[in-house]
Amino acid sequence: MRCRAAQKKLSAYLDGELPAEVSAAIAEHMSACPRCAEGLARQQALSKALDALPVVAAPEGFARSVRREAERRRVFPLPWAPAPVVARAAAMLAVAAGVVMGGLMSASAAGVRQATAQAAQEDGATDLSASILGAVPEGSLAETYLEWMGELE
Repeated sequence: MRCRAAQKKLSAYLDGELPAEVSAAIAEHMSACPRCAEGLARQQALSKALDALPVVAAPEGFARSVRREAERRRVFPLPWAPAPVVARAAAMLAVAAGVVMGGLMSASAAGVRQATAQAAQEDGATDLSASILGAVPEGSLAETYLEWMGELE
């Protein structure tokens, strides 16, 4: 058994809820793995400390008041509640848009550089940066990209 699997089942192991073969595998792992054995000791100490606490009864009507408050606030106890789903979808769309725009800007800038380099070679120009500045259309994605990269002033 691996550490991760043993650690996931520690609570059930301590409570005696596992089948005999799984329990035996965890016991064998604990004897061979000091890190997991330490985790087991910590869980045992926590369990003993919790068992030593006095039992406190909930006040009369507690469950009813919690239910009423949950209904009043319209609590969504499920992980797929509408607000988190919308937020996750918006975040995924923003990331996707960023990736697409980055690819477009990069491709556009690469095309401009290639065309400018060809034009500079044909004209016999030696200063490539001067020809790049003249060839980038104003307001284009390439201009934005080159400004962001610090290649335009």
